[in-house]
Amino acid sequence: MNLFIDTEFSSLKAPELLSIGLVADDGREFYVEIADDRIPVNAFVKRTVLPQWGLMPLQVRSSIELGRHVDKWLSGLRRTSIAVVYDYEADFDLLRNALVSAMCWGRWSKVLVPHQVGFLSREHASNEAMDSSWTASMQRDGIGRHHALADARALREGYAAVHDAQRRRAAECVAALPT
Repeated sequence: MNLFIDTEFSSLKAPELLSIGLVADDGREFYVEIADDRIPVNAFVKRTVLPQWGLMPLQVRSSIELGRHVDKWLSGLRRTSIAVVYDYEADFDLLRNALVSAMCWGRWSKVLVPHQVGFLSREHASNEAMDSSWTASMQRDGIGRHHALADARALREGYAAVHDAQRRRAAECVAALPT
């Protein structure tokens, strides 16, 4: 099973988790944000991320509480191996840190397998699929790019578009082989 993840965090220099979005291959979704205005954030986060705050239902007060909610949701997936697909290294690190702070990482350390896909941003099919996904998220929930759930959805769609294109090319090559 692939689990697509995105996080929003305070800054690039010293990332402190603000929200996490998770989307499974089968479409199950999870989102939680930390409602704590004491977390110092940079200007980009103030301008781009925070205006989308409170549009989805689950808000918690701490990274520990967030980690407990993630642990409970992951448990519902009932998997012994989960590829955690992310495009930025801090996403997986912040997920792990939240589970560590909630004292749940031991349960997940061998189940959650990191799978970095930063290369997707260089793929035309991925970029088109991601743009369409952000548009759909905006229409559906009022959330867009730089909202962790919208970005996790977009990552899933971009990943699928690239893999579908690869499968089509392979099938075309096989069909072109002389019989």
